[in-house]
Amino acid sequence: MENNKTTKRMSTILYICLITFSIGSIFQIQHYPYGKLLTIVGLSGYVGISIIELDRLRKLVQNK
Repeated sequence: MENNKTTKRMSTILYICLITFSIGSIFQIQHYPYGKLLTIVGLSGYVGISIIELDRLRKLVQNK
């Protein structure tokens, strides 16, 4: 049960980071302010959460 909640939360956070990255990219193309900041925050968040998720999945596979 806890694993299902964690997976759902991680997916939600990953989607938010992906949307932030996409909006930041559009802002950069349009030369709006804070485009670079949104892109960096979105991409670094996505990479950070992906690393955490991969580590969690690796531990699940090792325990089986």
